[in-house]
Amino acid sequence: MTRYGFDRALSALFLADYDGLRAQLPDGLWPLEAQTGFGIVAVTAFDFVDSEVGAYGELVFSVLVPPFAPPGEALPDAAYFPFFLATTTEASRTHAAERWLLPAHASCLDIAFDGDESRRFVTVSDGDAPVLRLQVGEIDAVAGTRRYQCFSSDGEALHRVFIDIEGALDEHEEERGHLELARHPIAALLGDVIEDELPFREQSMARGEQRFGELLAHGGRA
Repeated sequence: MTRYGFDRALSALFLADYDGLRAQLPDGLWPLEAQTGFGIVAVTAFDFVDSEVGAYGELVFSVLVPPFAPPGEALPDAAYFPFFLATTTEASRTHAAERWLLPAHASCLDIAFDGDESRRFVTVSDGDAPVLRLQVGEIDAVAGTRRYQCFSSDGEALHRVFIDIEGALDEHEEERGHLELARHPIAALLGDVIEDELPFREQSMARGEQRFGELLAHGGRA
């Protein structure tokens, strides 16, 4: 079990062009279809304060995919394939790529968190160039643990890992959030596929812990 303690985590889900998301996935995975012609992309940011590689911020873009579980095991709450990952430190990007086979952006980004009792923000920039700003509303957080599934690829084979996230989670569909995309190549990865900069679901967590299980080879569905 690999543990990562965080002080703040934000996530928002957006409807996105199905074919555009399919192009981000390796063979053996396909987008979870939310509506005809639309899948779902998640924009997630973590403020990690405790890990094997120290404190760092992380930004991830992921495609939601159908979850998988061997016979007799419960399905996770959701499954993701990250197609973009950037952090604030080189050590954390190397760790993500080597330990979990996740994509690694070539350079460090600046990731800043702020907000008040009803709104949470994360602002991302690349040096002096703005990338994006994500706002999510906050209503009522409920303590608990959720199990997610993360898929990754080494270019030849698929892998999967369970991720348990424990903490006080606020999740709602009250349309209080908004995504502002700047003119930047990273922002274009989202701008080219998302239907609207208004998320249909928002998530916010205060201090909590992310626990990775064992990385397994994924043989796919029968």
